[in-house]
Amino acid sequence: MSKFVLIFSVVFSAFQANGQENRLSFGSAFSIDKYNFNFKPFDGIEQTQKTDLAYSFGLRLQYDIHDKMSLRSGVMYSGRTYKTMYAFSPISSGDPSIPRSSSLNLSYLSIPLMIGFNVLKNEKFTLMPSAGFVSEFLLARTETSIFEDNSNSASDFLSRNLASILYSTQVNVGVEYHFSRKVYLTFEPYLRYGLNTWDDEIMNSNPVSYGALLSINYRCLK
Repeated sequence: MSKFVLIFSVVFSAFQANGQENRLSFGSAFSIDKYNFNFKPFDGIEQTQKTDLAYSFGLRLQYDIHDKMSLRSGVMYSGRTYKTMYAFSPISSGDPSIPRSSSLNLSYLSIPLMIGFNVLKNEKFTLMPSAGFVSEFLLARTETSIFEDNSNSASDFLSRNLASILYSTQVNVGVEYHFSRKVYLTFEPYLRYGLNTWDDEIMNSNPVSYGALLSINYRCLK
């Protein structure tokens, strides 16, 4: 958490220091996210994984370096749910030690650091793709399993070795719609590739995710 505070403080201070030049924008953001994972098989156990649609919301910051380039950051809270269904063979029906399924809920604080490029602009619309990095800090985890006797309890089948920080690269294709000189809407489909896994013991490859970010923003003009 100390790393999160340090990174965000540095980025926010840099934006704040230049706000008087009328290049700073801030806004509220929301995104829908889909994650794809490749899990390692367990010996003698068939598994089926399911990843629910995730969501994120938070603060978006943008500093226009000049008319053709911008620096973007912010802080986003995200919630994610992963489910695994097990098929043990053979199964002892009603055995309270054999899990039937596990559900893992995770919460993260994410800090993106992106560079955007203005490739097309008119009075109302701006097309600005961007690329950069995202750091995600694990805030909380809750895992529950259902067993063959229909009981449920806390477990750690999926969360035993969770990484506390995830690092990713990300590419956005952003479109801005300007209601006025001060207020604008952004829509940004994105693709993200993880640079590390959240558990090397149970995952075959780094996660890939995609989604879309929607934000309403205010430009600090005098």
